[in-house]
Amino acid sequence: MLYVFRYALPRSTSAACFRLYGSNAFNHDNLKRINLSKKLITTALFGGTLLVALWCKKRKVSEAFREATLINKNDLYKSSLVMYDYRGFVLPKFVLKSLDSLEKFECREDDIFVVTFPKTGTTWLQEIVYCIMNDLDFSSAAVKSIEDRFPYLEFVFPGLATINKMPSPRFIKTHLPYSLLPADVHQKKPKFLMVQCGNITWTCGCTKMTQMF
Repeated sequence: MLYVFRYALPRSTSAACFRLYGSNAFNHDNLKRINLSKKLITTALFGGTLLVALWCKKRKVSEAFREATLINKNDLYKSSLVMYDYRGFVLPKFVLKSLDSLEKFECREDDIFVVTFPKTGTTWLQEIVYCIMNDLDFSSAAVKSIEDRFPYLEFVFPGLATINKMPSPRFIKTHLPYSLLPADVHQKKPKFLMVQCGNITWTCGCTKMTQMF
């Protein structure tokens, strides 16, 4: 004989179970809403920080360009090369961007600067100076690039942070006029070597270079 026993739970127990499972479902929905809110807040904070950083960068660039006048395009150079008139000097856009940071550059008394117009034998003079100051060590000159041995002051590579860490004496190249060099240069009195070149020779070489951009 088969006996079947049926147990009926008290109503209070059934209600408690319903409240338990119902509460879990409710908490699960709340957790999803909280996670979604966290993601939205994080995205908003990140986006806001990025926008503020971009705004500050744009404002800083605008201040650096305040005195400059954009030079109209012409057939002497390609459209990718943007030139400005700044205090009577014609400068590329990337040079104008670096002028603010150059003001904080700390010069040393034993620094050696090669100061030239573009395309007037700058690299040639750099190699001569480096080899003379390193006892004609041609092997080290052949191993390391000229950009590492004799960095370009106002260029983005290798940058002022790298130049500041270089051991003395530092060899630095620049195409800036004396009046636009860092203020510390006028106080420390480092050594300057300059190349003078005929106007026709320089004009032809520089024009050819600007057409390559």
